[in-house]
Amino acid sequence: MTDTHNQADTQTLTDKAKTIAEDSAASISETAGYAADEAKSLLLRAQEAIGQAVDSTIEAFKERPLTSAAIAGGVVAAAAGASYGVKKLFEESGSDLTGDTGGAAKKNKAGGKSGAKAGHTA
Repeated sequence: MTDTHNQADTQTLTDKAKTIAEDSAASISETAGYAADEAKSLLLRAQEAIGQAVDSTIEAFKERPLTSAAIAGGVVAAAAGASYGVKKLFEESGSDLTGDTGGAAKKNKAGGKSGAKAGHTA
């Protein structure tokens, strides 16, 4: 009788485990669907915001072309300055932007000359 009782307990546990697994799978599926819907919603809102910004920019440019050109020139200058600053930071840290982990730049700091840096002094 004990063997039959153990089999019944095992079957009950197996059924409970299956129920928990099925409920978990349904919950995960529902959560994934919700996350996908939220991501789509965020993407649509971002696209709308970008579209509105572009439209506003075009309208502002049409209304005040000289001012807009001056602002655009300032943005380009700021981007160039930031790029130059990042380049200098990478040079000081001993690596470059192309994936060098510091080899060429460290050699230059150690007193050796290499590649395009030869002949230049800091």
